[in-house]
Amino acid sequence: MPSAVSTDTTDARSIFDRVPLLAAMPRSARDELWSRARIRTGDRGDVLVLQGTPTDFVHVLLTGEATSICVTGAGRSVALARWLAPTVIDKVTMFSEAQHPASVSIDTAAIWCTLPFAAVRSAIATNPAAQQHALANVTVEARSARDSFVDAAVRSSTARLARWLVISMDVGVPITLPSPQERLALQLGMTRVTLNRALHSLARRELIKIDRSSVLVLDLIHLRTVAEL
Repeated sequence: MPSAVSTDTTDARSIFDRVPLLAAMPRSARDELWSRARIRTGDRGDVLVLQGTPTDFVHVLLTGEATSICVTGAGRSVALARWLAPTVIDKVTMFSEAQHPASVSIDTAAIWCTLPFAAVRSAIATNPAAQQHALANVTVEARSARDSFVDAAVRSSTARLARWLVISMDVGVPITLPSPQERLALQLGMTRVTLNRALHSLARRELIKIDRSSVLVLDLIHLRTVAEL
């Protein structure tokens, strides 16, 4: 379970000041928010946010990586976003959500802090540069979440994998599969077993070549057709 940190937080404060949303605020605003921050650490698998819980706090990822996962009404897990520090997690909730629309778990050892939701909204409201940054990122996050749900609801597992391969590839360069593969499976809204089946289905059709932890695209034209692009 995550635990509060009582050691020196000098480095954490330095990172805090470089978080893009916060960096758009005056130093005085960051000082006020930092004074109310609770610093925490966690290991891979720890949960920062649970889907459906009230948005009482904003979570700022200072180091490490995290993934946002939503469980649909049908019970399917869909990865909405992947977060790389330093960043504010789930900016959409700062404008319109009373509850967190997804759970967020740590992919690596990480440091983060929590800030009172009302204090962050107040700081954004009084700083035009922070408003502009937040609104721009909310648009991107909302579009990404929408696309994730559309993919999971409309496209087959093979089509979703093919689309990811097309987007990820460089001509003639093998694509490294994320490790562990569960991370990619969640991102594509499927299980690891389904992901492996989709990979081997594309390989049998000679559209890709699988080599341990990498994939080489052999037939981009037909792979794009499978991906419905």
